[in-house]
Amino acid sequence: MCIDFNMKDPSFLCIGCYDGTVMVYDIRNKVSKPIYKSTVRTNKHSDPVWQVKWSEHDSDVKNF
Repeated sequence: MCIDFNMKDPSFLCIGCYDGTVMVYDIRNKVSKPIYKSTVRTNKHSDPVWQVKWSEHDSDVKNF
């Protein structure tokens, strides 16, 4: 549904999906698995994700 590259580190890509999942990929990795994926335990919702945007205030890209 939507994507956003991190402005401070463009190798990080955030993707929002129709089923409510949000995933973060490090495009430098050869592995095609996300480095973060929302789940029911991380408060995943079931509505489509129409927009994702990296927070300018959170410079720690490890804190997804």
